[in-house]
Amino acid sequence: MTPVMATSELDESIATAGAEERADTLATAKKLRSAGIPAPHAEAITEAVRDEMKEFVPKSAIRQDFLALEQRMAAMEERLQRHMDAMEERLQNRFEKNMAQMESRTLRFFATVLAGTLVAMTTIFTFILRGL
Repeated sequence: MTPVMATSELDESIATAGAEERADTLATAKKLRSAGIPAPHAEAITEAVRDEMKEFVPKSAIRQDFLALEQRMAAMEERLQRHMDAMEERLQNRFEKNMAQMESRTLRFFATVLAGTLVAMTTIFTFILRGL
């Protein structure tokens, strides 16, 4: 199974995303200024867009979604393990049943061969003793 990201890794990932967001904010403001929008307006527009984006996908929602997904994956793993254990038990039982049947058939075969051999030897000895 794919390892699940630890909470500290999630925090680090969110922090990295925050740093990237700040870099994107500066780049956006710079693009707006180079398009002829005055610096105060460009920064205000960029801030407004950034604030709206924060409300759109808050970090706590990402964390909650991640934790919920992690719980669902753990539950799925448990169900899968139970199914695999049950299948292993069924296969083991079937194997043991087949082995018992094979042992029984093998014993019957050798009993039949032994009985046939005894009958043949008795017949041979009877002919030998009659001939004497």
